[in-house]
Amino acid sequence: MAVGDIMLGRLTGELIQAEGASAPFKSVTELFHSADWVVANLECAITDENSPEQKAYTFAAPVEAASGLAQAGVNVVTLSNNHILDYGPAGLADTLTALQSHQIHSFGAGMNATDVHKPLLLEKEGVMIALLGYTDVTIEKSTYFDTHTWIAGDHKPGLAWAKLTDVQQDVASARQVADIVIVYFHYGTEYLDHATRDQHRLATGAIDAGASLVLGTHSHRLQEIELYKGGLIVYSLGNFVFDGFESDSNLSAVLSVRMGKDGVHDYTWYPMVVVDGIPQPADEASGQVVWSLVSREYKVYKPGLEPSDVNE
Repeated sequence: MAVGDIMLGRLTGELIQAEGASAPFKSVTELFHSADWVVANLECAITDENSPEQKAYTFAAPVEAASGLAQAGVNVVTLSNNHILDYGPAGLADTLTALQSHQIHSFGAGMNATDVHKPLLLEKEGVMIALLGYTDVTIEKSTYFDTHTWIAGDHKPGLAWAKLTDVQQDVASARQVADIVIVYFHYGTEYLDHATRDQHRLATGAIDAGASLVLGTHSHRLQEIELYKGGLIVYSLGNFVFDGFESDSNLSAVLSVRMGKDGVHDYTWYPMVVVDGIPQPADEASGQVVWSLVSREYKVYKPGLEPSDVNE
């Protein structure tokens, strides 16, 4: 199973401290435990650090948040996004330690460039899966913060950037050791409910290189899908646990994908709504709206909306 952005700070962090680490996931825990793997985008650091980066929004979750993820059944997270180093390399190191202590696998960010481009390998019933994560977001207009500064180096903690040639090289290498390659991008334009040409270029490029499934986040909206050369592209899974949003940004879904050595067999959606930052099953009316959003097929992006400078 796969979900979108999980941010466990702000009001959700207060909920965790007041009602327990598993509180944000009460309505989905049973569903998650029916899956072999549940992958999400962790859109925050898990740290006690208190020296944030100079950017518009910085997110830190309480240290007990990692146990809540594990209890809920979230066992795989991408860390390649524009918030994982909100509290610097120390915050990233704290996050990695917290996740590892609860047997939660992570990919897409790490202590050096080798780490971030190395696929996470997971095996279940003889099927080997490789996961890779990448970021491609714009500079913040309000602060001029540039997430490029977080790209990992030989001796520099950071994340993997979504440069197509690097993505394709990593996917091709991963395909040599895995039956299935899954790529999770943090990309696109915030508050846009459809994919951009750049998203399409990156996603289809990953499939061309050998990926079977491409997932995405960052827009805070559910976006369309594309069936491409036998692979499945889900351009944006939207928000999942995230407070502070209104309207369509609170429409969400859990994606369930059945895969084998030959790739994606089938998939289905569980419509959700986010209420005060917390996911819960959608009622009939909201569920129909979610279904209408996730059942759309990709069409060529039409310019006209200016990218947001928020990068929340």
